[in-house]
Amino acid sequence: MDEYVKMMQNKTFVESHLDQGLDNCINAEIAAGTITTISEGVQWLKKSYLYHRIIKNPHHYQVSRTEIQNDPSGHMILLEKVTNCVESLNRARLIRYNRDTEQVYSTDMGRIASNYYINVETMSYFMANL
Repeated sequence: MDEYVKMMQNKTFVESHLDQGLDNCINAEIAAGTITTISEGVQWLKKSYLYHRIIKNPHHYQVSRTEIQNDPSGHMILLEKVTNCVESLNRARLIRYNRDTEQVYSTDMGRIASNYYINVETMSYFMANL
């Protein structure tokens, strides 16, 4: 209860947890057609609360102050996060990623994972043992 009282008194910041399930979200956005390239993924992530919290409190998200000072817009940090997720989804065969054109598109299994809210980790296990 103390935690909620502190939040109501603005003594505690609410942090984003999107980074913990970012691969599931990016898979869903690719399956929906919202994200078709890496740069669209970065633009999508820039609209999130996670982006704003990374800029305000980088330490909480394992981002050094130096990285923020070198890249105040956070573009390269988001690019790295999106690229890592896309490469992970590609290895799991949930999406296809063309490194030359930066295009991404969903596979049937990626769409199934998205439509039925199946965790990417579970789907990866399923795909590896198929």
